[in-house]
Amino acid sequence: MTVLPFYWLVPGQVAAGLYPGSPDPGQAREKLRWLVGQGIRAFVDLTEPGEITRSFGPLVPYEGVLREVAGEAGETVERLSFPIPDGEAPSPETMVRILDAMDERMAAGSPLYVHCLGGRGRTGVVVGCFLVRHAPRLLGTDDPVEAPRRALAQIVQERVAQGMPFAGDSPQTCPQFERVGSWRIGR
Repeated sequence: MTVLPFYWLVPGQVAAGLYPGSPDPGQAREKLRWLVGQGIRAFVDLTEPGEITRSFGPLVPYEGVLREVAGEAGETVERLSFPIPDGEAPSPETMVRILDAMDERMAAGSPLYVHCLGGRGRTGVVVGCFLVRHAPRLLGTDDPVEAPRRALAQIVQERVAQGMPFAGDSPQTCPQFERVGSWRIGR
């Protein structure tokens, strides 16, 4: 049973989806326990501290519940915070830091879960740039024009296959699409 909509961008290594916390601690625990059970060992959080949602006000931090869930499972799990304002794309320098952190965790064998609030905009731009960075291996191309196109198509394909909300809407804004479109292989 899937507790939280998500998709594997790179099977067993990089997953993406919605915010895993909740105003209800029991729901947060259930989501996080499920993600840890899927093998996730690092959470790449793209939300801002104190971010306000339309549905339930300020986001409730999940790091404390994550530590408890990891402890119960006997696992080491970390949360990496890279705050990006909703609707925006990170600067190129910030994107490189995020992608480097992801690569480090993957090299260490720590499967990642990349998320923002809805798993669409900020998550889409980060995983899109990740795919472009690794396009020869993950997308089967070294063409600098084709790589961003394939990355964006791969995100939609995975989101549709998993029945994600707003499946074809990731990333969300022009600056986010532009960041993926201008990203370079290997950067």
